[in-house]
Amino acid sequence: IPFCLHVCVRNRQKDTIKVRRCRRRRYFLIPDVGWGHQTAQHFLFSKRGKLISIAFDENGEHRVVDEEAVGWSPEGFSLSHDNKMAATVNMERTSVAGTFPGGTIARRTTFSSLSLMTFDDQTGQLEQGDEQTFRGILPEDLVFDSNDDAIAVTIYQHMNFEPDGGLVEFWEIEHSSNTPRLVRTGNALPVKRGVHDLAIMPASNL
Repeated sequence: IPFCLHVCVRNRQKDTIKVRRCRRRRYFLIPDVGWGHQTAQHFLFSKRGKLISIAFDENGEHRVVDEEAVGWSPEGFSLSHDNKMAATVNMERTSVAGTFPGGTIARRTTFSSLSLMTFDDQTGQLEQGDEQTFRGILPEDLVFDSNDDAIAVTIYQHMNFEPDGGLVEFWEIEHSSNTPRLVRTGNALPVKRGVHDLAIMPASNL
């Protein structure tokens, strides 16, 4: 099988859920955005998100092996090519409009966040590594580069809509210790408002 199997499934509310399968073992990683039944109340007052590791055996039986807390509303996540790291990009509460009358009650934030953790592809265990915040509304996706030394993140819209557009922002991963760290590069690619998905394309296909 390839480095990871990317599966999209739809629940009854027709929401897309990303699932990634570990290369060497029968483990699947899936984020829980914490939106409950997706009523307005659950969405506005959602719980902190988490990344869940699930083990499957040859008979299709499964069990939750581990789960790690991340930021609020982790819509996007990715597994590194070597299966040693996982990351989520978290909308936090940037989805609450600044003009929304209950914005204070719903704890609107002016930042999103990026969570990085290590993943043991032999046991399915996750361990928190680093978490950093950044300005931007509704980050939707992220990918590791081919060497697992950097991460690219999509940002749907600049904070406060100034300027009117989105970004692909780039982060480096520092491997100087047992716990990987996120380092902001300050580099970003301006794109149209509404950017969602990212994918790595081999240079041979360019």
